[in-house]
Amino acid sequence: MNKLTLICISLLSFSAFSSPDKIASHEAYNHLNSLVTVCGQLSDVRKLRENIKLDVDGKYPNSNLSFSVNSHIAKKLQKK
Repeated sequence: MNKLTLICISLLSFSAFSSPDKIASHEAYNHLNSLVTVCGQLSDVRKLRENIKLDVDGKYPNSNLSFSVNSHIAKKLQKK
């Protein structure tokens, strides 16, 4: 689970040109179309079809933030 947490943090904070602000997961909705680093506890990971679903700070439907990563991309990231 620690590798997956690191992957999530890397995906959310990647930027070559700026240093994003850090926000809590419950504030993410207020930062649409902004580059920010979302901080929170990875609560649940599950595979859905061709994607891996990640829930932050609570399990769906009560999570503050949920997102999915294509399983093919996730496999490549885990190898690093």
